[in-house]
Amino acid sequence: MVVNGERADTLPLEKAPCKLTDALETPDAPEWEELLEALRRHQAREQYEDHVSLLEAMVTIHRLTDKAEAAVKNLASLDWKAWLALVDSVYLPLSTMALEAERRSSQLPEKVNVFRITQRAKKACDSIRIAWADFYVQPNRGLPKWLNERKFAAGTCRPWLNSDVMESAVKPLLQDSEIKQVYLLVFDGMSVANWTLLRDRFLMMPGRELFRPYQSLGPEFRACTYLPSITEYCRQAIFAGAPPAEFRSWSYGTSEPHLLERCLDNLGLSPASWWDRDKSYLCYNEKDANADTLNRKMRDLVDAPGRFKAVVFNLQDRLLQKGMSSLQEIMLAYVKEVALPHLRRIAAQDKTAVVITADHGFTWYNTQYVIDDLKSDSGPGRDVFIHNRCLEYKTTNRTAVGPVDVKRIEPVADYGLPSSHDAVELPFGHDSYGWPGAKQTSTGNPYKVQGNDHGGLTPEETVIPVAVYITRGAK
Repeated sequence: MVVNGERADTLPLEKAPCKLTDALETPDAPEWEELLEALRRHQAREQYEDHVSLLEAMVTIHRLTDKAEAAVKNLASLDWKAWLALVDSVYLPLSTMALEAERRSSQLPEKVNVFRITQRAKKACDSIRIAWADFYVQPNRGLPKWLNERKFAAGTCRPWLNSDVMESAVKPLLQDSEIKQVYLLVFDGMSVANWTLLRDRFLMMPGRELFRPYQSLGPEFRACTYLPSITEYCRQAIFAGAPPAEFRSWSYGTSEPHLLERCLDNLGLSPASWWDRDKSYLCYNEKDANADTLNRKMRDLVDAPGRFKAVVFNLQDRLLQKGMSSLQEIMLAYVKEVALPHLRRIAAQDKTAVVITADHGFTWYNTQYVIDDLKSDSGPGRDVFIHNRCLEYKTTNRTAVGPVDVKRIEPVADYGLPSSHDAVELPFGHDSYGWPGAKQTSTGNPYKVQGNDHGGLTPEETVIPVAVYITRGAK
């Protein structure tokens, strides 16, 4: 194979320390993990990223496609635990790597034809994604049921939700007398696939771990987001510890530090004497300040005394606007550029715990539907509010020019949403919404537009990671 103009056998590539035997015909064979680990830690990876990433993608696709096809036959019988296991271990890595294989192969000097293997993987993933959307909105199985069972502990009869992070992950750490301080780190739009990239490449690479698991809770969980999976509901639900319909009625019901303070008080933690919402919360958002100012504020927050600190790394949208098409590329860029130096400073602190999570994920789309049959401006009488991946209806009027593959959720109160909406429409395919303009009308629907966004009903958008780590000196 030729890589960047050089023959592969002349490159400084280390040999994989595993035997490629007949055992690799078995998807669960340990040799697969050995091979993937060799690729993840490849000494020439940075120089030959396209080549090594393509190999990693192809290994993952070959290993998981059979599993996905087998799972498709039994989707109707899955409960939430089985669903999350399937999404986590099969769907997300397979769907991510199918896109990654196509992207990486097109970037090599001599393009590798991956069409047949990726199309088979995508077909299986499509079936899983459609069934996931059906499951998620069902009143007797999905989000409405989980909301009715919020009085029960997360992870028992229902999965974790965004709003469980404070009570189920942060509160036990704050109550642990051996831990001096606790950080809640929320990464904007960090899908589970991107979290595993961050974890394996930067935070917990074997032999160079920045943290260690907090054994009393377990190292990692998965949580489900509110619908639509947009920042103003999902991130605020994390800080409020409550559904949007509840916290939107509070004073300062859209202010994240105020929501945190109210949540700490609701949890019986009496934050008045040790929580300062002006000094212990930071949103790292370059729309609000330049990078030098934000880095100084971040250093000041890390160095300041305090029992509990919260940080939002709000960078995905900025990098998407720069034209980066791959979420893998985006995650690598913003973690290396911005987050990693501060994570290392936190990791160097004594007896410190961190909870790392996301407000929502992102998904890839390739078509856009212009909505021009409803009033969508900000004036009186508006019918609909258009997000890229969802429509929030203000009245009983509905669009007739949108995509077919959507789920409509109503009444919105059943999904924990404020009563200011009549219904919400969520695509579960690869579609997005657009605004009418001089050159774009609904007569041209659908438009071929590629990108990444959130607000819809795919597993990539609605399943998020929750990781709990501690530094040295903590039990």
